[in-house]
Amino acid sequence: MSAASKTTRVAIVTGASSGVGLGITRALLERGYQVVANSRTIGTSTELRPSANLVLVDGDIGNKDTAVRVADAAVRRFDRIDLLVVKVAAGEIGEPPKGRSVPAALRRSLPARARSSWSPGTPPARS
Repeated sequence: MSAASKTTRVAIVTGASSGVGLGITRALLERGYQVVANSRTIGTSTELRPSANLVLVDGDIGNKDTAVRVADAAVRRFDRIDLLVVKVAAGEIGEPPKGRSVPAALRRSLPARARSSWSPGTPPARS
């Protein structure tokens, strides 16, 4: 590991081919991060191109094999992972995309504090 790679932060961004995920990926790159960007079709993206600081990994992050490939890409290319941005496609807050449900693993990954006030797939309480 070079001295430069010890000071450069490494991020994984899921849902990086469009919308918020794409914006986060661009912002991190502009701020000097090395990024592993993932989405089901990121390899065909016209918005992002692989570079010395950007690795693209196709696949559904909900699949264990994809998650392992994304993490492996970060460690192999950049030696570590400093930041994980999980951007999940959804409609309005609390509503999963039409025809899809929020995976149980995502619900379990939320801190208890967040689960107690809002749970994916359930509309938030209104004040």
